[in-house]
Amino acid sequence: MKLAGTESKGTFAFTEFRSPRSKKGRQYDPLIVPPHYMKRFDQPGFEKVWNACVTKLSTASEVVFIGYSQPPSDFHARFMLRCAFHNTVNGLIVSPKKRSKPAGPPAVIVVNPDQTSARRIEAATTPAASFEWIPSSARAWVESDEFPYHAESASKHD
Repeated sequence: MKLAGTESKGTFAFTEFRSPRSKKGRQYDPLIVPPHYMKRFDQPGFEKVWNACVTKLSTASEVVFIGYSQPPSDFHARFMLRCAFHNTVNGLIVSPKKRSKPAGPPAVIVVNPDQTSARRIEAATTPAASFEWIPSSARAWVESDEFPYHAESASKHD
C-alpha cells in the first residue's frame, strides 16, 4: 500500500521494520508514546527525555506546534507544557529553594486546521507572549509564502 503524498519510489506501509543503526553499528528501536492518560515511563531514558523537553520549552523564545492536537486524554503532555510555560515566567527549578532567571514567555504558533486543537494548546501554554493559530495543514504552510523558515532565513532561527 503506497502512502499518500510520497514520491514514485515511494514509502510503503506494512513493509518489514528496519531499526536504524548508528555509524558504530548500534541498533536503535523506536519507541512511540501514545497520547493517552495511562502513559508508562518504565522504559530507560523517558524521564531524561521529558525533563530535557521541559528545560528546552522553559527557555524557548518561540514554540511552534505543527499538526499536534493536544488530545484531552494526554494529561502528561499537558502537565509538561504547563510546567514549562510556568517556568518561563518563574524560572527553572535549580534546587529545592532556588530558581533560575526566567526567560520570559515565548511566542506560540500552532499550525493545525482544527481550531479546537489550537485552543487546547493555547490553554496549556498560557502564559505566552503571543499566540498565533495558522489554520492550515503542515504541508500547505511549509509550501506557502508565509512560511518563515525558508533557507534564506534559516540563520535567523539557529
